Amino acid sequence: MSKMKLSGCAWSWVGTTLHESAQIWAALGIHVMDLISAPAFGLGIENVDSDPTGTAKTVKEPGVELANLLYIFGADFQDRAVNTPDSDVRAKNRETMKQVVEFCSAAGIPSVIILPGVNQDGITPEDSQKLAAEGMLELTAIGKDSE
Repeated sequence: MSKMKLSGCAWSWVGTTLHESAQIWAALGIHVMDLISAPAFGLGIENVDSDPTGTAKTVKEPGVELANLLYIFGADFQDRAVNTPDSDVRAKNRETMKQVVEFCSAAGIPSVIILPGVNQDGITPEDSQKLAAEGMLELTAIGKDSE
């Protein structure tokens, strides 16, 4: 078994930049960081889907190891949820996932965290769960294809 590392969440220090967050964690002796890409967390990585390579360069600048990316497809948990019944949104999520994988590869991030979605209006919780499973399998396949 490899040596376990403790990572800090870049978004833990509200109001800091990505560099500042990395410096705070380093001062605490933690040299591995998790990232989040969501509109509400202005860490400078909101452009993962539009500029994966350029954004990867940005996140590598602080010089810390990056362990995970928590990626949220839309503006919130409901917007572009993985378990949406809307086939157009699901197709858009699959295309975005390709960019996310490209970003992670360029940034040296080995793991992506994706939320499975929320209960969808108009369908049962069981059907929402089935859609979540289908959506997660679709996104997982994109990651596997990149190996």
